[in-house]
Amino acid sequence: MITYNYRKSNELLNRAKKVIPNGIYGHLGLALLWPNDAYPFFGDKAEGAYFWDVDGNRFIDYLCAFGPIILGYNDPVVDAAALAALKSSNCEQCT
Repeated sequence: MITYNYRKSNELLNRAKKVIPNGIYGHLGLALLWPNDAYPFFGDKAEGAYFWDVDGNRFIDYLCAFGPIILGYNDPVVDAAALAALKSSNCEQCT
């Protein structure tokens, strides 16, 4: 059985509660009614179907970011296409 550590996440949550209602924006704000050790509150990175929290715990994103990430996070083909589109149509270049 994997035991997760949320020390950094809980520190950030306590800091955020001072300036953000419930400490977290969006749908997770209401989740504070659930146990704080049930899942992470602050992510650090993501790749493919996985994401890591600020404490280094790895999770599978079963929700796929609520649908928009069909190919997973940081897909090299998708990222390259997005960067090419940004470079070709960035408003800063439209002078």
